[in-house]
Amino acid sequence: MFNRFYQPDIDIDTRDVVPRLVLSSADELLLPLRWTAVLYGRVDASLAITTGVHDAVGVAKALLHTVIADAARRGRNRVGLEVDADSPTGADGLYTALGWVTDYRTESWHRDLMLPAQAGTGPTA
Repeated sequence: MFNRFYQPDIDIDTRDVVPRLVLSSADELLLPLRWTAVLYGRVDASLAITTGVHDAVGVAKALLHTVIADAARRGRNRVGLEVDADSPTGADGLYTALGWVTDYRTESWHRDLMLPAQAGTGPTA
């Protein structure tokens, strides 16, 4: 749906055909996101976004838009996410930049357990 056709350029000084193969740029992500969200659940087909996905942020945006489209299709009016407060990924900054807001914060408690098969390889009891 969003594939490109080959569009060479012409150097007017030398009259040579100059190959110019630009398949996509990160700026082109919004159109596929929009149409994938519109078509999701309305066509009997698998949908994938490739145009404009050039880094982890592009992947995260595509996944978030898919979650939102799925929630809307199911009649949900709210989508929630969780991220560790000390996450080094910067996910909280991405969510904020995309218009998500913090509703509440929680604390998670955990304790590592020493299992017999792991004796000597993990934390001490």
